[in-house]
Amino acid sequence: MPRFFRHLYRERELGTVAYDPLAYLLSIIALLALSLVFMPEACYVAIVVMTVGDGFAALAGRHLHGPRLPHSHKTWYGSLVGFVLAAAAGYLVAGPMAIAGAAGAWSRKRVRGNMIMLLRLAAALICTVLFAFFFP
Repeated sequence: MPRFFRHLYRERELGTVAYDPLAYLLSIIALLALSLVFMPEACYVAIVVMTVGDGFAALAGRHLHGPRLPHSHKTWYGSLVGFVLAAAAGYLVAGPMAIAGAAGAWSRKRVRGNMIMLLRLAAALICTVLFAFFFP
């Protein structure tokens, strides 16, 4: 692997196949398909929250270090940066309901794994839909 791309991978992914990109791709395809029939803004918020938030959370956590979340390898700084940027980017797409989506996704940030990532996407979508329902 070229040295330039090594910072994009976690240590445990360098010697094996990384399944997270495939899980992201399938999740985005599923959300785009769902957006054709159900609340497109909520689906877009879930996509933005996960792509922007996770990407910047990983970079910030890796470079800022800091204290770790309980029972996790993730840092408080990375999670905070991810939440703030996800909420801000989502706000540009769908307004205040994106903050609820970011909060839903980041409420599960301390755990890891592909299925957990899908649950976080679902949490972002559900929180966004609930916000839109209760605050039209």
